[in-house]
Amino acid sequence: MADVSLTCRRCGEPIVVSDATPLPPEFPFCSMRCRMIDLGKWFDEDYKMSRAAHEKDIDTVD
Repeated sequence: MADVSLTCRRCGEPIVVSDATPLPPEFPFCSMRCRMIDLGKWFDEDYKMSRAAHEKDIDTVD
């Protein structure tokens, strides 16, 4: 697999992924700090859902 460059959803830093460097546990963020900042935005209600959740949106386990 070729190197794939992704960007952190919070700060935009590059995240390089290849066979030698698997996805970090914080993915899609570059660090635990960015992950926690994003989580805090949800708790502070800075992010909102654009519509109500429907039954088909919920994952089910068979």
